Amino acid sequence: DCIERGFRHFLITKQLWDDVHDWRQDTNMGHVSYVVATIMRDMHLKPGMYAKKALTDDMLPVFLNKTMPKICAVALKHTTESKQAFVDSGLIKADSPIYKILDDQKQPILYTIDQHAKSRALIKGARKIVAK
Repeated sequence: DCIERGFRHFLITKQLWDDVHDWRQDTNMGHVSYVVATIMRDMHLKPGMYAKKALTDDMLPVFLNKTMPKICAVALKHTTESKQAFVDSGLIKADSPIYKILDDQKQPILYTIDQHAKSRALIKGARKIVAK
């Protein structure tokens, strides 16, 4: 059912975005959310015991440079799929508040992607200056 699919994608995006903000706390509490698991995969960690503080410190640059952009892309995809499912249902009018909610959900994701790109460009430019 399209409405169910729309809400499923909406909730996935909401949970991903919550996990993006809580990954450090989740790691410190020993919870492995989708975001924490993705960071650990991006780090190519082997199974074993790790000191939480050291692990969290090592995770931060990987999260910022590799995982966070991936998670943003996944969240954006789910937001788009949510909206499409509601449109496909034929039951949700174009002026429905659900579309405003989806747009509001999408904005911080787009902002984060934009800020990440600007930060990477700034760092790249600074490296060129320092290399001269």
